[in-house]
Amino acid sequence: TESMSNAPYLLPRARSGLKFGDATLVDSVLRDGLVDAFDHRHMALTAEALATQYGITRAEQDDFALRSQQRYEGARAAGRFADELVPIDKLDRDEHARAETTLEGLAKLKPAFDPQGTVTAGNASGINDGAAMLVVADRDFALQQGWPILASLESWATCGCDPKRMGLGPVHAIRKLVERDRLKIDSLDTIEINEAFAAQTLACVRELSLDESRLNPEGGAIAMGHPIGASGARLVVHLAHKLARGDSSRALASLCVGGGQGAAVVLKSAR
Repeated sequence: TESMSNAPYLLPRARSGLKFGDATLVDSVLRDGLVDAFDHRHMALTAEALATQYGITRAEQDDFALRSQQRYEGARAAGRFADELVPIDKLDRDEHARAETTLEGLAKLKPAFDPQGTVTAGNASGINDGAAMLVVADRDFALQQGWPILASLESWATCGCDPKRMGLGPVHAIRKLVERDRLKIDSLDTIEINEAFAAQTLACVRELSLDESRLNPEGGAIAMGHPIGASGARLVVHLAHKLARGDSSRALASLCVGGGQGAAVVLKSAR
């Protein structure tokens, strides 16, 4: 569960007494969630660094962002998220997505972090509340409990990487998994990489030479939002339901983690 809207402001040194001078409230969303603990760089600036390193243009990022919005809206309208959503009061759909997004609208947005940069509010994920739940259990135990088995966990990998290039965490985690398990990426019919930023995701695409038609086919965090503590579980829940429907037989989910980490997991059909 992640509620970024309820993240508190912090008052350092208040417990032991401030004594003389001014005190500054610290936004915990930034300090604990969106700023690197090592070099104090905002996560968006790590995406800007990847855009520069890989020559990813503003137009490419906006194209990717539009595609995320369009894919999400198409999947939502077709009911492909219905089984994995739990309505709360009158809320029965994700609030962050913008079906009316256009390239013209995206092009009007100013860079949000570096005045000379390419990352905008439109080609980055949102700051959101969200929750996802899944249960990992032994097959026999799940059957004894009468639980539906949505998918089987085949393999997983985690890694560390340069915090300044934290967006490449999925690359390192996926390569570790592929090399260790002799897995062929072509054997995966769906790949989900969390869209923290369009630039970051496109950098992963280039490093791994991914087929974009199989990447985030129902859209991603640019459309849905990125409640940072819940996004990994959301990716796995989405793929598990997709496998249960028979829309995929083998799938991979991966995401980057601020501070320089990556994680990847392979799921397969339980049928």
